[in-house]
Amino acid sequence: MKTSELKKWLEDNKWKYDETAHYIEVLDLIKVFTESQVVKFNEYFYSNEKSLELIKVVIEYTNTPISEREDEKKYRVELAEICEGVLTKDEMRSTIYTMSSMVKSSNETKIIFNKIFTQKEIDNFPAEIKGAIECGFLRKVEVE
Repeated sequence: MKTSELKKWLEDNKWKYDETAHYIEVLDLIKVFTESQVVKFNEYFYSNEKSLELIKVVIEYTNTPISEREDEKKYRVELAEICEGVLTKDEMRSTIYTMSSMVKSSNETKIIFNKIFTQKEIDNFPAEIKGAIECGFLRKVEVE
């Protein structure tokens, strides 16, 4: 279970929680550590159907390997400032053009890359595109 899935489940089931860099604390009942498999229970945990479901979900989360709890980062690829205005529409009729759309504003054409990529997808780009990223003509921008 991803950390984002745990938080969504808590929200969907009306559990109030606080989050820090290292743990998620559900009310004063449970503290779930995000970078370990440790769960700290309050000594006065009231047992009912709702709280038992919470325990099941927390156990599922803590059984998830730590390396698999975070969502994979996503990136947008955009033209670096050094290239803006240099490429023409004709030059964009390539692999890059299929990942982007051209937007005409007043007197300049701007290239907008509208697809979101994972790092794995970026690693599988054609050599020309990866080279353009490495040389600084294109840049990766992390998105939420």
